[in-house]
Amino acid sequence: ACLALGLRFAGSANLTAQSLVSSHLLAFVSLKRRVTSGATRAPPVDRQTLETCINVTALSLAIIMAGTGHLGTLRILRKLSRRLDTNLGGLHYGNHMAISMSLGFLFLGGGTRTFSTSNQAVAALLISVF
Repeated sequence: ACLALGLRFAGSANLTAQSLVSSHLLAFVSLKRRVTSGATRAPPVDRQTLETCINVTALSLAIIMAGTGHLGTLRILRKLSRRLDTNLGGLHYGNHMAISMSLGFLFLGGGTRTFSTSNQAVAALLISVF
């Protein structure tokens, strides 16, 4: 659902969509932290599935805020990037690529460009992040 929101509001900097997706992203990060630390007895999903959810949600957030350099989004993505540097929890190339791509989307064209919302552009964007 977050990816669908990202594609629907691609490059719009819609604050309602941004706050909804960022709250889901922070919820996934919190759940991953609890599962990794062993604070939950029976985790509903494994760590790698949570990591995939974090990556897709981070990409969706960056797609919504593409080209804005939004400070709140940058802070979230930098935290995720620093988390990747420690390599805890078996993070791999795909995790690094998703967060780096998110940072690239956030500063698309040095803050001067954004995504088009035409049908062809949205289809190309879906292919590029899927």
